[in-house]
Amino acid sequence: MDAGPAAGRRQAVRGRPLPAGTGRGATPPGMGGAAVNRPLPEEPRGQRAARRRGFWATLLALALLAAVMGAGRPAGAATGGTGWFDRYPLPPGSKPWAVTVAPDGTVWVTLTGSRRLGGLDPATGRWRFVAMPREVRQPARLAAAPDGSLWLTDNDFGRDPAATAWRFVPNATSGSGGRWQAYPLPFAGAAAVLPAGDAVWLLQFQGNRLGRLDPATGRVEVVPLPLPDYPWPSTWDLARDEAGRLWTVSPRTGTVYRFDPRDGTWATFALPPDVAGPAGVAVTPDGEGVWVTEHGGRTIGRLDVTTRAWVPLLTPPAPPGEEIQATRPNDLEWDGQGRLWAALHTGNALARIDPATSTMELFQLPAAEPQSWVQWLARGPDGAIWFAAYGRDYVGRVDPRAWPVIQLAAGVEATHLVPAGTASVNATLVQPARGETGGPASGPVTWEVADRPRGWETVWEERGPAAARLRLTVPRDAEPGVYPLVLAARVAPERVVTRTVRVQVVPQAALPWQALAALGAMAGALVVGWLGVLAGIQSQRRSKQPRP
Repeated sequence: MDAGPAAGRRQAVRGRPLPAGTGRGATPPGMGGAAVNRPLPEEPRGQRAARRRGFWATLLALALLAAVMGAGRPAGAATGGTGWFDRYPLPPGSKPWAVTVAPDGTVWVTLTGSRRLGGLDPATGRWRFVAMPREVRQPARLAAAPDGSLWLTDNDFGRDPAATAWRFVPNATSGSGGRWQAYPLPFAGAAAVLPAGDAVWLLQFQGNRLGRLDPATGRVEVVPLPLPDYPWPSTWDLARDEAGRLWTVSPRTGTVYRFDPRDGTWATFALPPDVAGPAGVAVTPDGEGVWVTEHGGRTIGRLDVTTRAWVPLLTPPAPPGEEIQATRPNDLEWDGQGRLWAALHTGNALARIDPATSTMELFQLPAAEPQSWVQWLARGPDGAIWFAAYGRDYVGRVDPRAWPVIQLAAGVEATHLVPAGTASVNATLVQPARGETGGPASGPVTWEVADRPRGWETVWEERGPAAARLRLTVPRDAEPGVYPLVLAARVAPERVVTRTVRVQVVPQAALPWQALAALGAMAGALVVGWLGVLAGIQSQRRSKQPRP
């Protein structure tokens, strides 16, 4: 009987023919050619049935084992090959933007590509999706209220924004349903939204108004900001301290604004003029320190409300796969340990800042997936930080407790430098606190100069696993001022610890010993000059005396 096509299929493995001497009916190796056409002996019927039962039993056991091993990982969660965050994929084209976490732990995100809300159950990894009302033009910011409801602003950031805020109450049981309610606003262009107590605060982007919405009555009290209505102040973010005061910043004026609802007063705090496009804002619980992101550049800085001192921290330039060198930091979020996280919009990374030491750590997203475009962050009830990757269609979660802070101490040996001067910079990695893991000793350390002023020269003199020394040289044509130097220690492929060192350059005559030398030279010249004058006078007197 001719085997026909079945024989050809049996001998094809992944598109490759089986080698000669293999397959059913072939000659076993070393048996000679006489048995080429000899069929294999027929297997007894009982053994064949037993073998089939054993096959199905083995397959069932493997399936049960896989189920048990996978039970501990939420469905849809993966590390993405980085090891520092969990990834929860979304359908292609979702374009997740704003993200918030409800009190029950559900993670909600605006899906601008499909005009839906996505709700994630972190325990199971399952998504549920809710269609937005047709009247919503462009979903903007999203915030969860203490009662579990969600507040959404509608803003296309154009010249004709909507004048409506939306409230969504999810179903109590898991499902895709819920109830939407529209709240008309007395102004158009609301962007930032902040539920607080029994009210919801809304901040106008295309204007200068702050609104307080009462959800029970729908009434909105409007408070004008102390800045012009046009051109748009473009206030982008809103924060609240423990005293209930509200904070925002305007990129148009470069000023931080504080509003106290108790007496209706405003306070203003000007930022340095070189801060390009301040956008995100976060405030310490006591309201004494305000952190601001420079969305037009690479700086995240802290403003001291009492002294008005500004301490900038510079992020390294964006990776090569991004559009521009500026990392454009945007949103800020506190974690449960009092550290500050920042979304680097075009830096393809998240940054964590330790306010006590001014150490900044970069947690880089996969280099093979550039332009993730993370814009907003949210903190969950368990202290985890959530982010939405707009350009890569997923939501990510990082647990700060799993990554203890590694501190980087650095300083310049000379407090002041002159043009063409040199100095050493010492850097030391500090281990995490006792009982924590993840310190620099866990792997090799690569020292880098992440950023230097243009024209400056840097040479590593020593580089060890926990300390390094750098020699820097100031250009001869350097102008007086304070220059940032960013040192970095790569402690893992995706984790970089950085420290911004500020170097002050002063004019040649500004240093004390040089000033004294100049004064000494001047005094010497004056003495010599007066001695010469006296000698001349004496000579003239002698010439006028009659000769004997």
